Amino acid sequence: SLAFTASTVVGERLLDTLTLLAFLGGALLLLPPADTQSVVTVFGYTVSSETLTRVGGKFGIASLFMLLLVLGMMSPTCRRLIGRGLTLLPGTRSRLRSWVSAIVAEFERGLTALRQLRTLALASAFSVVIWLALAVTTCVVAKAIPGIDLNPLQAVVVTSIAVVVSALPAAPGAWGVFEAGCFLALALLQIPVEPGPAIAFAFGAHVCSYVPTVALGAAAALRLRSARSTGGTGGRAGAMAGVGQRNG
Repeated sequence: SLAFTASTVVGERLLDTLTLLAFLGGALLLLPPADTQSVVTVFGYTVSSETLTRVGGKFGIASLFMLLLVLGMMSPTCRRLIGRGLTLLPGTRSRLRSWVSAIVAEFERGLTALRQLRTLALASAFSVVIWLALAVTTCVVAKAIPGIDLNPLQAVVVTSIAVVVSALPAAPGAWGVFEAGCFLALALLQIPVEPGPAIAFAFGAHVCSYVPTVALGAAAALRLRSARSTGGTGGRAGAMAGVGQRNG
């Protein structure tokens, strides 16, 4: 159901966002103070440290909201309070109450996996591995561009800021905004880079993190379609499709 699916998305986004913010905060604490006055304009997008703070704050608020939602739906007391609140609604009480109760039950069912410590730990580990893989990609691309040399902590910061800034309204795939985030991160870290190498680095990092996941997602979708047409479950292909849609 839609409620069941939405609950799994909420849980996955919560783990992703918390991991990303933890990486960004930890790396910035270990690095020298950043230049908080940096402002860059790329492809019509202007981003600054103020933009980063604002978007990061929204990420934090969204994480808190999702965390409260998850904890609330997993709490029998909260679900009972929702049920009691439904009895106070005017009009078609019984129909509306049963409808909302069914949605709450489905949402709670989708969060069942988070009650299993092993599953939660495994999902968290996958989230860490995926973000670290993106940071490694950023570091490798930087090594390939003359004039840019990022250490691992700086690569984590660049990746995290580019992803956070990508939350701004943009074209599909965050093309343009991701690049602006990379430029802002380089400016914040006070890494002198010429415009040409900076563009090559940002575009290369975006392509190397975006294209493989889209390709995997497309391949998994085709495999899932084939499995369904032949009567198979396609469970593994469905999982691959979810991974492939991360950067979409």
